[in-house]
This record gives sequence, structure tokens and C-alpha cells, in this order.
Amino acid sequence: MTNKLEFGLFDSFGPFEMQEFPTVLEVYEAHIRQAQEAEQLGYRYYFFIEHQNSPVCSVTAPNIYLTALACRTSVLRFGLMIYQLPFHHPVRLAQDLATLDQLSRGRLEFGAGTGVLMHEFIRWNLPFESRHEMSAEALDIIVRAWTSDTLTYQGKYWQLDEAMPTPRPYQAPHPPVWVAAHSAASFDYAAKHNYDIAQNIDVDTVIAEKFATYRRLWKQYAHPWSDQPRSGRSWGACFRNARSPTTSGSTTAWLSSAAPIA
Repeated sequence: MTNKLEFGLFDSFGPFEMQEFPTVLEVYEAHIRQAQEAEQLGYRYYFFIEHQNSPVCSVTAPNIYLTALACRTSVLRFGLMIYQLPFHHPVRLAQDLATLDQLSRGRLEFGAGTGVLMHEFIRWNLPFESRHEMSAEALDIIVRAWTSDTLTYQGKYWQLDEAMPTPRPYQAPHPPVWVAAHSAASFDYAAKHNYDIAQNIDVDTVIAEKFATYRRLWKQYAHPWSDQPRSGRSWGACFRNARSPTTSGSTTAWLSSAAPIA
């Protein structure tokens, strides 16, 4: 494998836009047009983040938004970076995403994470302290659902009795899985399961150290050399709202690296 650096957009749907635009529809349309322009300019990816009960991101039904985006683009790869897994039933999410992967002819990237804001969990009566266990169990179920005709599962948070998940994803065996990794345990988890990793918090030197640790862990798990994962991170940038030039906001550049693990 040769060094490969790919670029994308990490979008943001701030509360100021919902106030500035007459309708929510116009906000979504403006962002889809940005995704179309990014595709025309040769960008590889388009991502945004999930938050519930929060002004951080105003797309509370991300699968529906991504389906609209998929219909308006042709080669751009896209996804949520990340889904807060405790907020989703894993089989429902697996089926929704498999359908989206089919409709987009295999352009879905799946970002998995736990969530970090306690108040978002409290408002849905979800156990914040159990979010890591819930997320690991949910991701296990999702991957199994993408690769199984029937699924029986006896977990701590979800139980299934011969569930019949359908359809299978367009991509075989399933869409690429990204894990939001910050702690040592999360890097080890991603390396063990051969998942791609995503970062958006630390400064460059810290991220370089963490990615080096991940590559070392990945080698220890002796995955096939042809399955080397990707690492991705985001950088903030400023832009002007085209509808209201006096209103500033923020969007982010996404960089994905598939550098070989030496």
C-alpha cells in the first residue's frame, strides 16, 4: 500500500443558521449544495456529527438527511462521524444504514462512538455511565446484522431472538467502520477489530503520538497486511454564510490517511 491522503468536509449545522434562515428546509438545502460543490471540486468525503437534545448540531434525523444527500450526489462518500450508538436500537440502525448503502451504491462510511455530553443522555433517560458498554454491544450487533441472515443475541442491553436483518449492505461485507478514538482503551478496541480511527480534539503532536500507538497495536493483533486501516482527523476553518454575509460560522476540513504501517 502506498501513502494516500484524502480530503473531505466535516460539516456543522449551528443554531445561528436555524435563526437566520426562514425555514429548516433552506438550511438543509444550503448544506446539500455545499456537499455537491465539494464533490465537483474533487473532495472525497462529507461528514457531520450527531447530537441529540443539543444546539451543537441541528440534524436530529441524520439518516433521512443523508438519504437526501445521497440522491443529490454521485461519487462523494459520506456518513455521520459519529453516531452516538446508545441513542439507537442497533438492528434498526443496521437496517437503515444498509438501505442507505444500497441506495447510494456503496458510498456510506459508518462512524461509531459513544457520546460525551451527559445532559443529552439524561433527557432521554439513558445511562450516561454505561455508554461505553452500550456502544460496544451495539456495534457488535450492527456488524453481525450486516453479515447474518438471522441473529440471536443475549446482551446486557439488547436481546434478540432470531432477528432477520435485511437488506445486506451494498458494500461487502459491510461499510467501512470508523471509531471515534481518544482514550487508550478506544485505540486498543479499534486496533483489535481492525476499524479505522477518527480524531478531532487533540493538537497535531498528540494526535501523531496516538496514531503511532494505534499502528503499533494494530500490528500486534496480526491482521492481514492487505487490510490496513485508515486514520482521519478534522481541522477547524471559518466561512461566511452565503445568505447572511455578516454571519460567521465554522466548518471543518477532514483529512484521511491510509499510510502503510511499517
